[in-house]
Amino acid sequence: MNDSQGEHGGAVDFRGRLTPDYAPQRDGDPDPGEVVWAWVPFEEDHSQGKDRPLIVIGRDASNADTLVCLMLSSKDHDDDRNWHPIGTGNWDSERRPSWARIDRPLAVTDQAMRREGGVLDKDIFLELVEHTVRGPGSVAKPARPTTKPATTTSSTVAATQPTWFSKLWDRLRGKK
Repeated sequence: MNDSQGEHGGAVDFRGRLTPDYAPQRDGDPDPGEVVWAWVPFEEDHSQGKDRPLIVIGRDASNADTLVCLMLSSKDHDDDRNWHPIGTGNWDSERRPSWARIDRPLAVTDQAMRREGGVLDKDIFLELVEHTVRGPGSVAKPARPTTKPATTTSSTVAATQPTWFSKLWDRLRGKK
């Protein structure tokens, strides 16, 4: 069994370096920025779990075939710092507000995805990735590219991050 596929062919807990990206393409394949479904094990018993919506936030820096995702919930998590609000979207047939869990990133392969459910707005996506990488309880860390850019940008997300992260963040935000 491939470690990134889990016992049931679904998600496993991710501890590694994240290469964040936003590149949704409604083509049936999971892409960063899309909400998809996959089997997710329960924390207390990994032999049990359920099909859940996940937001793809990027790829594993050491294995580009592995997607890094965050679990979504329509249960109200306004008072929980480990959950980030993302609003409503077409991934939920009742269009209920959703939250993404930032303290338990998941690794999933393309083959483990069941279906596409929608696309998260780019600004909300970028806010979510920032909170996931820098927020309280965050465990996903951005990957360092092979070469460091020479200059620093004014990106707010990168205020406490190295220059290379500023460049990556500016690229995702659509800046030069």
